[in-house]
Amino acid sequence: MSETGTSSASFRPALLVVDVQEDFCPPSGALAVPDGRAVVPVINSLLELPFVFKVATKDHHPPNHISFASNHGLDARPF
Repeated sequence: MSETGTSSASFRPALLVVDVQEDFCPPSGALAVPDGRAVVPVINSLLELPFVFKVATKDHHPPNHISFASNHGLDARPF
């Protein structure tokens, strides 16, 4: 048994990659994060490992999404 109380035979490791996409990367990403591309080589290395599950998510909002300040009327200002 492991620390979590599960047997190693039932252990199924997963890799979850969340919101790694061009919009968060400089120089031209709409929501670029400084050094946003620095994580890519690390993720690529992890993808080579034998994870049972590999899942990636992508952030998406349609143009009329409430999170955009421009969708809040004439006095649209970010929080």
